[in-house]
Amino acid sequence: MLYFKTLYQERSYFFNSVFLIFLLLVIILLTFDLEFSGSSNSDTLAPVWLFITAGGGVYGIAVTLILVSAFVLYNFKFSRSNRRVALLFLLTVFCVQLINTGVTFFILKDSISKPRPSQLYITGGELKDPSGVLFFDRLPEEKKKYLREMTENNPDKFKEIYPPILYNWINETENSFPSGHSQSSFFIAVIFAFIISSFVSKKNRYLTVIPLLWALLVSLSRVVIGVHYNTDVIAGAFMGIISALAVISIKKFNVLFQRY
Repeated sequence: MLYFKTLYQERSYFFNSVFLIFLLLVIILLTFDLEFSGSSNSDTLAPVWLFITAGGGVYGIAVTLILVSAFVLYNFKFSRSNRRVALLFLLTVFCVQLINTGVTFFILKDSISKPRPSQLYITGGELKDPSGVLFFDRLPEEKKKYLREMTENNPDKFKEIYPPILYNWINETENSFPSGHSQSSFFIAVIFAFIISSFVSKKNRYLTVIPLLWALLVSLSRVVIGVHYNTDVIAGAFMGIISALAVISIKKFNVLFQRY
């Protein structure tokens, strides 16, 4: 307990930033009705929100992990022994991210069969086809085909939806809870913010907030484009933050980045 108290005292700006950004996320989601707000053709920011949400996808997270790794290896001059610890740290981050993704997509989403708002909108809330087959019981490709057919058979209903977002709706066949994008983006963002807080001087510590703001925007985008509910995003972000704090609280890794 004493160790964690000392860790907080040394990194109070970092920990407070994480808490405040998460609190801001919760306040925004619980205060404003964001569902589908950025999904229409008339919304000039629809392409922007779609671009932001891609940052929390598989390719976006992969690029971010590479950037974090490059930042660590380039900016920190480790001794030979510490270089091994740094590589172990990066490997741990990578493995925890894989575990988080696996638990979210193969355990939580499957066990909590919660439809996405976009899926309910496309199907009109009818999750059984005429033959009585449940939407959740279909294979991913069958789900895509079913959603695509629903949009093609009711073109007037979807003419106001921004086409790339509608395409995203058709291809987002997983269940809704929790948000994998929010979990991944906050996990990586907290790790990156921790590293930045170790690298910059006190007068530039505001840079710590940048990756956290990126995670905030990615999380909000999931609700704005209509593929998640508020609770999905809040739960995903919380899980990502907790797992990231667990990694950076490992004493060997924390000592590695003690520079200022």
